[in-house]
Amino acid sequence: MKNKEKQEPSAQKDSPSSESTIKDLKKTSSQESNAISEAIEVLSELTEERREKLTSGMMVVMQQSYRGPIPPAREMKEYKDALPDAPDRILKMAEYEQSSRIRQKDKGMTYSFINRLFGQICALIISLVFAGGAIYLGMNGHDGLAGTMVGFVLISLVSVFVIGRLPNFNTPPEEH
Repeated sequence: MKNKEKQEPSAQKDSPSSESTIKDLKKTSSQESNAISEAIEVLSELTEERREKLTSGMMVVMQQSYRGPIPPAREMKEYKDALPDAPDRILKMAEYEQSSRIRQKDKGMTYSFINRLFGQICALIISLVFAGGAIYLGMNGHDGLAGTMVGFVLISLVSVFVIGRLPNFNTPPEEH
């Protein structure tokens, strides 16, 4: 195939020229995968006419992601160009989100402690009631029933404390 450069009007007047498309691809090639680099090579090897036909309907989609609430410094500069107080607003949002998360975690730990303490107090009260009932029955001549009640209370308490100490293998390890 001969490498003739012939200018033809684009089928879409508002579409960017193939030269600018290649330049745009080259700008992002350092940030993107090898697939974009290969596309640039293929487009560069084509004649202007073929490039126009291929790139007239082409759309390049980029997606970037990052972890956490604060974007990279480069994007913060872009936000500042668009809205001068945007970086401050983003940082305040991140600080608020972090403090909210800490408050929620603290509340959860407090409620968990209160729940466990309440359960232990209820278990103590129930045990004392059963022990008192067993003592009363023992003093009134019902030794067998009193022994059964004490045995029931002891077995129940020991099993609750032993089962409460065993790890639950159905939950993820970080929750043990």
